[in-house]
Amino acid sequence: MPDTNYQLSRRKVLAGLGSVGLASAGAGLGTSAYLSDTESFEDNSITAGTLDLKVDWEEHYCYPQLYGLGDPAAGLDVTRTEPEDASAYAALPDPNDPMVWVHEDDLAQYMRNTSIEAFPDPNNDGSQEVEYEGWTYSACRDGADLDADLTPNEGNATRTDVDYMEDGEPLINLQDVKPGDFGELTFSFHLCDNPGYVWLRAMDFSESDGTDLAENIQTVWWYDNGDNVYDGDCEETLYMGDHSNTAGSILYEVTPDYSGNTASTTQVATTEFDASHVASSPDGEAVYIVNQDDPELAVFDVPGDSLGSTTAIDENGYGPLGKIVQAAVSPGGSLYLGSMSEDAIFEVSDPGGSPTVQSRIDLDVSISGADNAFTTNNEFYFYTNDGHVLHSVNLISGTVSEVATLETEQELTGLAIKNSGTGDFIASVTDSNELIVFDDDGDVTDSLTLDVDHTYGDLTTSDLCEEEIFTGTLPEAMAELAPEGDGHGLMLNDGDCYQPGYTRYIGFAWWVPTDVGNEIQGESVSFDLGFYTEQCRNNDDPGGS
Repeated sequence: MPDTNYQLSRRKVLAGLGSVGLASAGAGLGTSAYLSDTESFEDNSITAGTLDLKVDWEEHYCYPQLYGLGDPAAGLDVTRTEPEDASAYAALPDPNDPMVWVHEDDLAQYMRNTSIEAFPDPNNDGSQEVEYEGWTYSACRDGADLDADLTPNEGNATRTDVDYMEDGEPLINLQDVKPGDFGELTFSFHLCDNPGYVWLRAMDFSESDGTDLAENIQTVWWYDNGDNVYDGDCEETLYMGDHSNTAGSILYEVTPDYSGNTASTTQVATTEFDASHVASSPDGEAVYIVNQDDPELAVFDVPGDSLGSTTAIDENGYGPLGKIVQAAVSPGGSLYLGSMSEDAIFEVSDPGGSPTVQSRIDLDVSISGADNAFTTNNEFYFYTNDGHVLHSVNLISGTVSEVATLETEQELTGLAIKNSGTGDFIASVTDSNELIVFDDDGDVTDSLTLDVDHTYGDLTTSDLCEEEIFTGTLPEAMAELAPEGDGHGLMLNDGDCYQPGYTRYIGFAWWVPTDVGNEIQGESVSFDLGFYTEQCRNNDDPGGS
């Protein structure tokens, strides 16, 4: 795409992903579906480029029997009472205020059982599928952004088409909500060409006169990892791979103590690789140790505390990988390797099974050592010692954007995201026992002393924790997401720009506490929910007029 300028701003509105209706005790609610995709060009001069936002989703409801479906808990370990060993259970829908506990061994099946509709859903089983009978979903080609996409057999024709759903009905339209009921809806959104700021917005909130239902509906909104389950807080663990040891590459588990400005290490594995770089799976159960000089990796099984055998990486025609000096895993599970000799980033699928290169992105900057990292929110960064610069990458065009220059201009070896993928950057300083914390302005905000010296201490975050966006009653959420005045709702990603080419997930769960009484009988609420995006380039006032 030519690198030409926009003047002023280009905006695209996905003004309402669907009317969302919750009704109690047989008070059916049928608001019209609202999904539009409009552009505003007033006083704008567009010389090149586009800004396109696509959306898909999957919805869950704890009582699918309402639609003639089976009991989702049948044959599964699901309880309304907190179990003695709660650590083995997922607490739904919010671990801070759960309605049910589902054993982790049964969670995947329970989620399938409670899934009532999705987009895309080509086989109409209520769950999202991205491959079906030779068809493969492409978000930027097939994603929802038109009114027709809410109606099965129109538009992209991949929304769930079942008897219990009327054509074009809202995403959430429940007819008989009782105390103790809960549901969940996870959207994924995709910027398809250029970087953009994104807002989550709610509009047209209304409730029946004198209603108590809305204030008794609790909600939580979060950046999801794609599993439709809010995990809540998790403990931070880092891993560091150091190949200064002549006997091979050592893998350490690192526990930071920010209050004491120290970090303790435990040696957990040693490989035969002369040099390696490490990345962890999103759930923290595997650490991939990648050979720097040969296309191969080994997997450290965290729960099993064991190191597996070496597996070759299939270059799949995209090679050579060359000298790998950077490694990170996306929230979706793909391994991204940065090659110093090729100045390229390679995407590797299935790193824990049959690792295969799926794409190659040639960069217009030099990869000079250091490392790369993903945030929980699927933002991809890499640091290069050439100029001591932190970058972000457009995975569609390969364009690299400079984020910041490290104020201390230190040479770094490892890079990770603090607070399990949700905080500032944490990095290992080359040939020292120092870890530094810095923000996206390049300002160093903290320093920790490791209990071991390292030469090339490559870092990775253990698991990527989900981050809460908002929690509160439905009216409070509506106020938070309302595009009042010249606003556009709640700005996501802490106001930072999103790069295109990634899948991002937003989870929304609602529930009616069990202690709510008859005051909600026969009452109803409704609102519209959607996204708004605005270009980043040449936009000094995102969200402004």
